[in-house]
Amino acid sequence: MSCVSKIAYTLLSLYALCLGATSALASDKEVTCIITPKIESSYKYVFDEMIGGTNSQLPHLRRIEINGGSKESIQSTLAKCRNTTSIVLGKKAWGYAHKAGLNNLVVGAVKSTQNSIAKPKALLSYQIDPALFLTTLKKFTPTITQIHIIDTPSVPQGDKRAALLSQATNLNLNITVHAASGYKERAKAYQQVVKGLNPKREALWIWDKGKKFTPVFKWILEESWKRNIVLLSNNLGHVKRGALFTLYPDNHAYGVSLAKAALDILKAPTEEALDQATNTNTNTNNKNKSKDDIEVENKVEVAEEGVKSVEGTKGAVGVEEGVKIKVDVEYMRQTKLAVNKIALKHIFGPDYPIRRLDPDLILPYSN
Repeated sequence: MSCVSKIAYTLLSLYALCLGATSALASDKEVTCIITPKIESSYKYVFDEMIGGTNSQLPHLRRIEINGGSKESIQSTLAKCRNTTSIVLGKKAWGYAHKAGLNNLVVGAVKSTQNSIAKPKALLSYQIDPALFLTTLKKFTPTITQIHIIDTPSVPQGDKRAALLSQATNLNLNITVHAASGYKERAKAYQQVVKGLNPKREALWIWDKGKKFTPVFKWILEESWKRNIVLLSNNLGHVKRGALFTLYPDNHAYGVSLAKAALDILKAPTEEALDQATNTNTNTNNKNKSKDDIEVENKVEVAEEGVKSVEGTKGAVGVEEGVKIKVDVEYMRQTKLAVNKIALKHIFGPDYPIRRLDPDLILPYSN
């Protein structure tokens, strides 16, 4: 058999193995479980909206709510999910699924992957993609070139700050992160930034929230309205009070994305089939290579894997009991836009075409 024929035969074998594995999966396995912790009434609507999205794609989904218990009781409760792909909402449910020995997991409703307990098949973060805030700001006012953020001094590798800084240059934006820890230090940092800010080309992006921050935000709001400063915030409550805009989760669309991620796993070839196909391809190719060539390639592969494990691709590193677990993260892009109409008209004038922005929520008041 010629070299070309061998390669063609190997490729056909690989395709057949993958296709067979895919068909087997699609026929005898389904995404059947969505696992949640016991949900407080104040957050119930959020989970209901997410599950409504998943059910629109997976109508036969079985919802299982767990409120702790022994390892044995959790395993018993989740026994029906063991041989299927499951969707898990929240870190608690993720922990329960891990205790029950479930492997094919799509994890959602998790903002941070720090202290991750296991590596799922897919993780869709509940942290809104910070790049979306930048592109939205540019829709409002392309003249802004500088954004100021007050944040804690130490931010874990792979956090939203890294994602944010990597995207800013594509939009001709400079981002300055002012490090400040503690209430007094952060209040002072906000005062210094706001007083020195040029409203025509600079904006302030607020990441802080909570009752303790309320007096500081009130002062920021007063100063920004006096000088027509653009305020964007991660907090919908700030927009209700007078910040220009925020992005907030579209929970139903997010649930749809979780379901699609689960279906993608369902359709993927099994690891066993891929390993078998890879081994077949490797053995065929190695027949035409010298021992020295194979040894060099193996060393390169080991080195590359070492680099990947340190750098990651698009994710964060979770740490538990001193063991690092790399978790690939997809930031949330299923969002809605909330705009304060009075702030918009105040900053840009009464003739600003708000409908051009196509906001999902227009807040007509400020207090």
